[in-house]
Amino acid sequence: YSSVCNPGAAALMEPGTDKALEISGITREEILAARSCEEVAADLRALLAAHQVQTYHAFNAEFDLRFLCRPPWNLDARKFLGCVMLEAQREMDSRKWPRLIEAADYFGVEQPSAHRALPDARVAAAIHREIAKRTAAR
Repeated sequence: YSSVCNPGAAALMEPGTDKALEISGITREEILAARSCEEVAADLRALLAAHQVQTYHAFNAEFDLRFLCRPPWNLDARKFLGCVMLEAQREMDSRKWPRLIEAADYFGVEQPSAHRALPDARVAAAIHREIAKRTAAR
């Protein structure tokens, strides 16, 4: 599931918006034409419930939890069990937090496009699986 959501015109005026749009490639027009964040959040919660998702991992859990556990998303923070970025940092023996593309390169995971939710989630999941395989092999 992947969807752009419309947080309202005022949110598009917040500091950092231009940089976020540049990074993601999403346009103001796409956002303004999209369904509300409340509608998309309801879809996401229904999808997670339908698939009986019990736990979550995120690439940058600290960042993601800041908004996914607040309205309108309201995901349960207790279900977030891991931060793939920190797992990758340990596995890579790196002093700094790796960017998703750096971790993907290190673990041999193809990244078809960056900074779009669904492809990034798939890459993070593949990195997490690769880390689990390497850990189990030790």
